[in-house]
Amino acid sequence: MIRAFVVLLAALLAGVGFVDSVAAFVPEEFQPNYDEGYGVGYPKGYASGFHSGRERGRTEGWENGTNEGKSDGWNDAFQPAYDLAYDARFPMGHRAGWKEGLYNGFDEGFDYAPVIAKQVYEYYGITVSSGVTMTMVGSDWSGGSFGGVLNINLSGGWGSSLDIYTSFVDPIPVDYAKIYYDEGYTVGQAAGYSTGSQEGYDLAYPKAYGAAYPLAYRLGVWDGTREGTKQGRREGYDDGFDVGYDSGYDEGFYAGIDYHLFGEFSIARYSLDYTPRSDRFTRQALLAAQAPEPGSVALALVGALAGGVLRCGRPRRSARRG
Repeated sequence: MIRAFVVLLAALLAGVGFVDSVAAFVPEEFQPNYDEGYGVGYPKGYASGFHSGRERGRTEGWENGTNEGKSDGWNDAFQPAYDLAYDARFPMGHRAGWKEGLYNGFDEGFDYAPVIAKQVYEYYGITVSSGVTMTMVGSDWSGGSFGGVLNINLSGGWGSSLDIYTSFVDPIPVDYAKIYYDEGYTVGQAAGYSTGSQEGYDLAYPKAYGAAYPLAYRLGVWDGTREGTKQGRREGYDDGFDVGYDSGYDEGFYAGIDYHLFGEFSIARYSLDYTPRSDRFTRQALLAAQAPEPGSVALALVGALAGGVLRCGRPRRSARRG
């Protein structure tokens, strides 16, 4: 008993907290109490930790499976869908742009013809009067007490000495067995909680993740396909229109000049020089992303089969009431 008290006193004088001192110094006669408390606290902490960890694993597993599944599905489907839609719409936009550019170019070329003519005449030394215009008749185009007393006596002066002595006055009985039992319980409970939490988490996380991922992947594929197709159609048409417009405008511009100056013009046959962004592997990649995974099909079949067996095993109810 005295040794245990000295241990506590030493801990206090050293400035160490009570709980930490008990945890670090367990007298031999109280080790069984500590161990007993630890043995009781550990399984309780484990059970609580396991439950908490399992719930945390379920939540995080589902969230991560959902987020990653949807992201992967989107990434697998968006680009192929985009490229296929882009390729389908580019030619349409190109042809429409070429036609509009041709009309606008022709009109502007026709109106610009007199400026060209004036520059040509002046180049060859032919004097042309200011404001000259050229016209063609009929032309037309459209677009967290110690139980003792501690005395310290300090005597001053040269050769002063420091006397430190202690006196103990009826200390309050301390139930060290309970103290170390409680400490063991606390430590055991904390250790059990930590272990249980991790094991519960490790058990639940992959199951939740595995259940959420394929469902979210399908959603990601659908969303990626829809958005990829939408953007591809829009941007494919717009890009095609811009390219077609430029080439058509140039063709029409020079034709307009010719028509104004010479009364006749020629326009090259429409053509499209375009290298597709997609190929047969692009379509195969999109179809593979959209196809249900074998595991998903198996689960669906097992569910349907189980439902059928349950229905067949149920006793039939009589149609009569009474």
